[in-house]
Amino acid sequence: MRKNIDLWVIIGTTIFIVLVIIGLSFYLYSNIDPDQVPKNRTPFVSKTNLGVAKFSTEEEFYSYLSDSRALVNNSYGREWSNAVSGQDLLEESPALDDTPPLSTDFKQAYSERYSTTNTQILSVDEADTVKTDGTNIYYSKEKLSLFNYWDDVYDSPSIQREPQANNGLTKIISALPPEDASLLSQIDVGGEMYLVDEMLIILNSDRIVAYDISDPAVPKAEWNISLGSNSPIITSRMYMDELYIIKNQYIQDQPTCPMPLYVEDGLGMSTMIECTDIYRPNQLIYSDSLITVLKLDPKDGGVKDTLSFLSNAYMSDVYMSGENLYITYQVGIDEYAIISDFITKNPVLFTQAIIERVEQLDQYDISSYSKLSELETVMGRYVLFMNDDEQSMFRNNLNNSFDTYINSAVRSLSTTGITKIDTKSLDIVASADIPGFLLNQFSLDEYEGYLRVATTVGGEIWSEWFQSSIENQNDIFIFDEDLDQIGSIEGLGLTESIYSARFIGEKAYIVTYRQIDPFYVIDLEDPNNPKMTGELKIPGYSSYLHPLSNDVIMGIGKEDGRVKVSLFDVKTPGNPIEVSKYALTDYWSEIESNHHAFLNDPKHQVVFLPGRTGGHIMSYKDNTLTLEKTVTGYTVDRAVYIDDYMYILSRQGVVVLDENSWETIKELSF
Repeated sequence: MRKNIDLWVIIGTTIFIVLVIIGLSFYLYSNIDPDQVPKNRTPFVSKTNLGVAKFSTEEEFYSYLSDSRALVNNSYGREWSNAVSGQDLLEESPALDDTPPLSTDFKQAYSERYSTTNTQILSVDEADTVKTDGTNIYYSKEKLSLFNYWDDVYDSPSIQREPQANNGLTKIISALPPEDASLLSQIDVGGEMYLVDEMLIILNSDRIVAYDISDPAVPKAEWNISLGSNSPIITSRMYMDELYIIKNQYIQDQPTCPMPLYVEDGLGMSTMIECTDIYRPNQLIYSDSLITVLKLDPKDGGVKDTLSFLSNAYMSDVYMSGENLYITYQVGIDEYAIISDFITKNPVLFTQAIIERVEQLDQYDISSYSKLSELETVMGRYVLFMNDDEQSMFRNNLNNSFDTYINSAVRSLSTTGITKIDTKSLDIVASADIPGFLLNQFSLDEYEGYLRVATTVGGEIWSEWFQSSIENQNDIFIFDEDLDQIGSIEGLGLTESIYSARFIGEKAYIVTYRQIDPFYVIDLEDPNNPKMTGELKIPGYSSYLHPLSNDVIMGIGKEDGRVKVSLFDVKTPGNPIEVSKYALTDYWSEIESNHHAFLNDPKHQVVFLPGRTGGHIMSYKDNTLTLEKTVTGYTVDRAVYIDDYMYILSRQGVVVLDENSWETIKELSF
């Protein structure tokens, strides 16, 4: 009897202690005080996009930055790949004309037939390491690269890139007559360039330097702008004789308001921006950078206007149609919002008490990251008194239900925000959210007032209790001039990602890839009802697409690790055909990551492809690919043509070829 009494006492005491612990835990948890959040903090919840706005106070600016950095562990959708970061999206018929951009007004050159930089939009010039005016060639070995810049800052091997010789020199080469090509002079600044009248503008990482080249043998420095430390140039555009510089300013620690933007040569003082003049998305995004658009007069370097907003440099893409500038930012996956929605919609898996706890958490003015941590605690308490069998059964049911939920809500995971800026006023005129993430700037295209965007949706959620990997699929969305969505086509290339996209008039050509290369033809004639009209599956992939005519598209990519060139006949949209292909022994070409490296000479029906082993000249006459000429022994960067001569530029010198015979006319060593 005594033993029975002792046993009941032990059992009763144990039950009492457990009940006290459970009661105390739930009491403490239910009494989380929202007032503990600092009073000077403004909460931001990344569930809906209401556009963009300026910060109303400096305190709001600091609060937003602090909350955004708590998102550092959240998942972002962009996939980095060595093979998918460059393709050229030109307008339909003007893309076949290699006349100089509309914004260029050079003096009468010795030759009127010469190549220009391969740009996204014909009337919008882009900076490159090679420019020519038909008489002289301007060549720099130094390329602008934001990734190279940050790798230097952090000394990180995480991003693979091709080796570059950054010796900081720009060479001015007299090109005509071709047999007498010679080095006229050189400038001790290297970078990507623009030619405007008799002005050469060089973008050198974090500064802009302009030279008067009316006498190319004696270039004279005219003006320069310093963008400051940790402020590299992301990209730039030249349109209607105005230069647009998009720069990144990394916000390392707690910034001080106002913040410096740039220093103009001769003024000696930094131009500052108040934090209340900085824009930010209304939803919270991870922000470690200040993106600034500088609108410059290329003649004297005068800054006409500026626009600044918080973003993440690695997650921003820039596209310019001419009248409009589009800059994107990635919101990433709000894991808490997704898990919260899943729990509240699954009363079979979770008790009413758990659901009410989550609904309470939704109302707290704390970051999503903090809410997710609290949610993990709730889940731990929920299974505290389950035995091993019950926990195993619960986890299996949870994983299967969560997988089903996630795949049905794939387009509510990662989000890309789009900001539309009027280039005349530099005002933000519209904004929108779009599911998924972009490959790069060439995933956007404006045509007759409509913005077309190609995205990949997918991603993964990986927390202690909720784990799911979502297979990719790809969409096209169409927006009107107010960025209201009016049409879409969804579900292209299931389990695959976009490797290249090209919008040409009322058509779009999309390549997705995982194991094979589906080449899609999309009819965009009715913006409200786009249609996938044709599909072709072939080995390998194309990471760059270029129209050779209205009916033939060239693709450059890889197959079995080798550079591959393909010709696609798209005359019948419902039945695209690969009519010719050629695989080089080279395993890398810069064209895969930089559309500026591509040169098309429509007169001679040849294209130039720089490779690891040299330069390759490919003919596409009669829709058949043949290798006309290979130049080896040089570290080839670019090629230009003047009249019927092709100039191949390398770090060792220039090789001049006669395009009628492909004989070498001149070799100039540096």
